[in-house]
Amino acid sequence: MKSIYTIFLFICFISTALYAQDPLDCKYNINEAIFYLKGNKYIKQDSLKALKYLKPCVKVKNPTAQLLMARLYLNGND
Repeated sequence: MKSIYTIFLFICFISTALYAQDPLDCKYNINEAIFYLKGNKYIKQDSLKALKYLKPCVKVKNPTAQLLMARLYLNGND
């Protein structure tokens, strides 16, 4: 009985691990968006790339991403 229980737990663990998704790292996405918004001597400013990084975070209602997105739209950088 103990071995069946252990096998059952192992199968449950494996099945949940297979369907797990990578968590969204909004802090990373926001930093990348800011990087593309500022640009530097090696990378030119690119508001479209910044939008690509911000959109997933806006969908999960991250307030910082929402603020940056709003500022982009207000400045006409869409």
